[in-house]
Amino acid sequence: PHIAIYISFLLIVALYFQSFIFDGKILTPNDIVIFQGTSHEAYSYKESNPGEEVYWSNTSFGGMPAYMISMDFREGNYAYYFLNLLNPLGIKWPIMIFFVGLIASYILFLTLKVNKYISAIGSIAYVFGSFYFISIEAGHNAKVEAMYFATIILAGIIQLYEYKKWLLGAILIAIGTSLQLIASHYQITFYLFFVLLIYVIVQFIYYLKEKNLIEFFKFSVILLLAGALGLGTNANKLLTVYEYSKETIRGKPDLISEADKQSGNKSAEGGLDKEYAFSWSQGIGETFTILVPGLYGNSSTMELDKNSNTYKALKKNNIPTDQANNFIKNAPMYHGNQPFTSGPVYFGAIVCFLFILSLFVLDKKTITWLIAGVLFSFFISWGKNFSTFNYLVFDYIPGFNKFRTVSMALYLANMLFVVGAVLGLNKIILSENKKELVKPLLYAGGILGGILVLLFFVGGSMDVSAPSDQQIGWLSEFIQEDRLRLIKKDIFRTFIYIGISFGAIWVFLNDKLQKMPFIIVLGLAITVDLWSFNKNFLNDSKFSKEKMTNVLESQKTPADDYILQDKSYFRVFNVTKNPFTDAMTPYFHNSIGGYHPAKLKRYQDVIEYHLSKNNMEVLNMLNTKYIIQGTTPDKVMTNPSAFGNAWFVNNINYVHSANEEIEALNNKNLRNVAYIDKNQFTVKQNQFTVTTTASIQLNENKLNSITYTSNNANDGFAVFSENYYPEWTAFIDGNEAEVKRVNYILRGLEVPAGKHEIEFRMKPTTYEKTKMISMVSSVLLFIGIFIIVINQFKSFFRK
Repeated sequence: PHIAIYISFLLIVALYFQSFIFDGKILTPNDIVIFQGTSHEAYSYKESNPGEEVYWSNTSFGGMPAYMISMDFREGNYAYYFLNLLNPLGIKWPIMIFFVGLIASYILFLTLKVNKYISAIGSIAYVFGSFYFISIEAGHNAKVEAMYFATIILAGIIQLYEYKKWLLGAILIAIGTSLQLIASHYQITFYLFFVLLIYVIVQFIYYLKEKNLIEFFKFSVILLLAGALGLGTNANKLLTVYEYSKETIRGKPDLISEADKQSGNKSAEGGLDKEYAFSWSQGIGETFTILVPGLYGNSSTMELDKNSNTYKALKKNNIPTDQANNFIKNAPMYHGNQPFTSGPVYFGAIVCFLFILSLFVLDKKTITWLIAGVLFSFFISWGKNFSTFNYLVFDYIPGFNKFRTVSMALYLANMLFVVGAVLGLNKIILSENKKELVKPLLYAGGILGGILVLLFFVGGSMDVSAPSDQQIGWLSEFIQEDRLRLIKKDIFRTFIYIGISFGAIWVFLNDKLQKMPFIIVLGLAITVDLWSFNKNFLNDSKFSKEKMTNVLESQKTPADDYILQDKSYFRVFNVTKNPFTDAMTPYFHNSIGGYHPAKLKRYQDVIEYHLSKNNMEVLNMLNTKYIIQGTTPDKVMTNPSAFGNAWFVNNINYVHSANEEIEALNNKNLRNVAYIDKNQFTVKQNQFTVTTTASIQLNENKLNSITYTSNNANDGFAVFSENYYPEWTAFIDGNEAEVKRVNYILRGLEVPAGKHEIEFRMKPTTYEKTKMISMVSSVLLFIGIFIIVINQFKSFFRK
């Protein structure tokens, strides 16, 4: 049966994604295009230099670490092989994520001692949750992977506390933790920690009631050790990224405004600004999309049919057919609290019904941790719409101020809903007294039926206006009519699926339907419900035979071709779009701008204080040779005033704070003066004689190393048009020299008189030191797996 279920998972994935598997088409979501644009330089370098890792990228924001752009942390971390074990047929990314998710979820439900066929249905119900498909369509792959691997951690914890199988539980926890961290979506991991903590607290209460705290603490120690082992396999990545995070916009800011100091704003102590962090907060009412997906208009742009009020209005007002068709393909339907959305979080009508039913049939302990976990997930997802709770945790619980898009906490509620639904369904299947379950069935049907009736009447008169309505003028009236129409349509849709599940359970409980036909009916209904809804977002039209490189190359303009003829090393400032959310320019050039959610905080300060205001002196010190003002060569402005890759200065001017240092960049003498924060760096002398023959030339830039040749008759101080980062080490003629941070973001170096070879080397010390931790942890994990396999073989042969 397990093999049959495994094959069924393959078939489901193959049928849904047949364009990908059979036609050779690929997904080119916007976020993946952005990633490819940002990481192109690093991956190209790796192809030309096999076996060499890239630690630095030049193409975005004047240069930044490549840790979260292209760096592969597999060296020492053998836990990556678990991905191959879960996906032995080698299904390609991103479709393999869904298959691996089905296997991981199946493991969870089997550990809950659920019927294997219901476990398979539960896996489909979880993996086919709408937002996972919407996330993949948008390119948020790491997020989906992290949530699917959460099931393995939960499976291990349940094995530990509920079934007291400490070795199996520990190994599952370690494997799940390791895979979660490999996925590298730390926000999901962070939220998951609190949901699991709720489970452990509930277990503590019950162990306390049973006066068995010694066993509880024993299991808790095992949990901590197993989690530490999973963390240890990823030590090289985690500690490197942690060190990096201190230098990013998520670290403690160097600039703190007087307003922040006086108001006591916690963002001044590190982390994201509160408004930014809660910009994607789920509306409290919008949470009901888990049951009725169209309640808030589905997505920001949704295709309407020709029977829609909007289309009829367009035709009635003699709008040309092609314009009318184009408009209804991307109609602005969303009217929720978030700035925009690709689609609603829909758990599935039957999943919601079974979850409510489970609250009447499961034991009190299970119900307690399920409800507590769901409420926590809801509270976090509401963000600023539930500020009483969320502003408190944001200000006082470490870590919450490091993340944004809090609405993604609903993923955890999705997992818990499916767990509850599966456990409830399994209880129904195993029940020896089916008549006792009729009353809970009526209760669940009455509750959801009542909610749907209420939503029907409230939804029919609710305010469905949206800020986007102002942009479409007279059409907004008809768009709003279509929003109300969608609400009623989806309420009816949900009612149908709940009616099917209610009817199937009723017939089964009255012995009019056998177990296997009942499971098949319910499984098909759940699959059709989620499958058909997800096809609105991730369907054949999203796949293309066009290669990713062609998608990227198609963005190239004649202006890019013109600049690419220049083979020297320089930077480009593209003002034809927002340069600081632009990942295409870095695909072709070394850009002043770029796109990255964890850019260096000091560079972000310079963006806000100077680059956004077109401070040419700062652009010059960043060696901005070309400014793109259009798509044709005549729209490319050459900047002859750019300072070049490095230069000697006449004077060092000391400042006494970060605020003074960034303000100093408003001066017009950055070619001759370097500004240094005296609290952090000092030099031997402040004034230098720079002759006309003094020179410093770039020889080679190999990402991880940069070499220059300097020639100066006197001792001098050189400024390098490269972003300062602590992991860069300088050598003059092979002898290490201290790198100073100058002009707020650049590197500076005291250079003795004469001709010298200067080299900068990038070698992350934290990464090098922690590779052995990852290796040892991986070996210990595999030893644990080996012991379990041997024990299973012994048990098999004993039987």
